[in-house]
Amino acid sequence: MYLGFMCLGVAVTSAIFGFRTIINETSKLSFNNFRPILSSATFGSSFNLFTFFAYRNGANVGVADAINNTTVFLVILLEVLLLKDKDNFARKIIGAIVATSGVILNGIN
Repeated sequence: MYLGFMCLGVAVTSAIFGFRTIINETSKLSFNNFRPILSSATFGSSFNLFTFFAYRNGANVGVADAINNTTVFLVILLEVLLLKDKDNFARKIIGAIVATSGVILNGIN
């Protein structure tokens, strides 16, 4: 619910302080400008929805958060494939392995 209030607050503040800019820039927009925003909103909302479902159905909060943090492998993969960023690649992989190992060890106990 806080996300809705935060987004509404940002929209209202932007409309108040940048109304002329919004009107002037609207004619330059196309659907391609909104694709990243829509995909981010869709996947971010899905993440929050499934996390809240897990908590509601009795998941251990620490375990659920640890499992969510293992998505670092996916983030690294997308970073290399989409952004072509290979800086500190070995350190990132080592960090991802440590995070995933912690989740596995947590699940064993």
